[in-house]
Amino acid sequence: NKDVKVNFYPNPVNEMLVVEAAQNIETIRITNLQGQVIRLLQNAGQNITINMKNESAGVYILSVALENGKIISNRIIKK
Repeated sequence: NKDVKVNFYPNPVNEMLVVEAAQNIETIRITNLQGQVIRLLQNAGQNITINMKNESAGVYILSVALENGKIISNRIIKK
């Protein structure tokens, strides 16, 4: 069972954040540093574009849950 990569760009993001994975994405969750979920997307396929334009500048946590059960979390910066 090899590691599945999740790519996301650009980071820092200004408007559109692209998330791509080598397998289907079950859930994408974006939370702020206070732990509030600001975006929750289900059954995103293997790539999705998320509009971050209206979010405040700052640091967010992007958590991607894949169909194999693996969860990959990364920090993203909104300009």
